[in-house]
Amino acid sequence: MDSSPSVVIPAGWSFERCLETGVDLLLSDHLPDSSFRPRATLTSAPSALSLRDLLRVRVEELREALQDVDVEDAEIHDLGITDACYVRVLHRLDSRDVITEIWVWLLADTAWTLTATVDHRDYVDFCDTFELLATSFQPGASGTAA
Repeated sequence: MDSSPSVVIPAGWSFERCLETGVDLLLSDHLPDSSFRPRATLTSAPSALSLRDLLRVRVEELREALQDVDVEDAEIHDLGITDACYVRVLHRLDSRDVITEIWVWLLADTAWTLTATVDHRDYVDFCDTFELLATSFQPGASGTAA
């Protein structure tokens, strides 16, 4: 039985699973005026860190990996089922300013990471969708589901 966590695929979004990498990719079917299609990924990796240490490490990784990073929010959220790290950053992606939200859950020594990115001009139109993705996270479900 597959016991992978899942998230709800929002209406107006498409789902793809990359079998080689194990990454679940969700893309908005709507192309906003910014011409940047909002996207989200769900990934996993082994982790022996505490949730607080994961938060610290994620922020450090973002600062090293991204261009012109401004960490706007970084905290632990209680989402009911389990706590989650939450990080929101404004950064450059190619020649555009984007906002990325990252949610991380620690389950049985595995860090599950939901990463959602949108052009900063479109954030207000998609932040509720990103929150829906995060609050729909279900540990031990059977894959990403509609």
